[in-house]
Amino acid sequence: AAFIRADMVDDLVWFTAPKMLGAGTRAIGELGISAIDSAIAWQVNDVQSVGDDVMIRSSRRR
Repeated sequence: AAFIRADMVDDLVWFTAPKMLGAGTRAIGELGISAIDSAIAWQVNDVQSVGDDVMIRSSRRR
């Protein structure tokens, strides 16, 4: 989260699995954003199936 807050992240590669968990650590820490109009915008560049998972490549909209 610190790198995103400092505007030091240009690209993200996310993996998501078809599983649900009820507790644990957040994927991203506190960003200090509480309103949708202040949200950081990302452009989805690619989506692929990887086994049972999904890989999402995105880049920061500037």
